Amino acid sequence: MMHGNSRGIVNMHILDMATRNGYVHDPTTIQLLFEISQALHSDTDLVNMKNDANQQQARFISRFVRMVDHGVEYERHLAFLMECRGALSNIIELKINEHVLSVCSKLIETAKLCLNAKDKYLTSTISFLDKNLPAAAVSSSIAI
Repeated sequence: MMHGNSRGIVNMHILDMATRNGYVHDPTTIQLLFEISQALHSDTDLVNMKNDANQQQARFISRFVRMVDHGVEYERHLAFLMECRGALSNIIELKINEHVLSVCSKLIETAKLCLNAKDKYLTSTISFLDKNLPAAAVSSSIAI
């Protein structure tokens, strides 16, 4: 059983190797890497975030989150991002709100394609969200 610094180094190498060659699609791999990211995050000294090692850990975790791709399963991707937001909330570099907006925009586009003209209420609701979602992101980022 590894503890402390050696475990962190191994976890960073695993994240590096897993995300080096492109996007991560496999749900089992995503779950494993998410658990590794959580362990790495819990080992991070948030008081000394300026420390190079801590910044490097944050970069590896951020890259992992950005490299996860659930394809057209936008709801699953959104759920993953919400889970990351809860578990990895102290990492500023994650910019999860931007990822959430991107996935929401894809959901809106998919919904627009699936609706027909009879669904006026849904169409107007989706149009409203499409126009106002970016503004909500700006105001939430200012509030943070």
